[in-house]
Amino acid sequence: MGWSCSVRAVQEGKAFLDNLRKKNESGDEVQSKRNELDAKLLALEGLKRIQVILEPAMSDLSVIGNKLWVVSQIWSFIHADIVGIEKSLDMASKGAREALFKARLATVTSVYSLLGEALSQYETAVKVIASGG
Repeated sequence: MGWSCSVRAVQEGKAFLDNLRKKNESGDEVQSKRNELDAKLLALEGLKRIQVILEPAMSDLSVIGNKLWVVSQIWSFIHADIVGIEKSLDMASKGAREALFKARLATVTSVYSLLGEALSQYETAVKVIASGG
């Protein structure tokens, strides 16, 4: 009987050590998860600070977006004129409608002159807005 008690005591001791190891491993895993959570919380705080900084800029970005839309519309106008000029050049080089081509060229010149003035005023206005005034 002494021998079986010893064997049982050793088995119980081994089971106790196994449970202790599992508990330590679980504790290490919990600590690892806590460290991950702390890192994520720090990142979240950083994002909150960035959000506070960026929120006032949203209206500025909206204004810039609207201005870019205006520029894209101007570019569409210019592109349409370039296509028209190209077609007119083709017709003029064939000797057809030379007077119409010259008239269109004069019109485009005056339109681009006005567009240049408008864009200059627009540039001034954007610089004023950008400088905060």
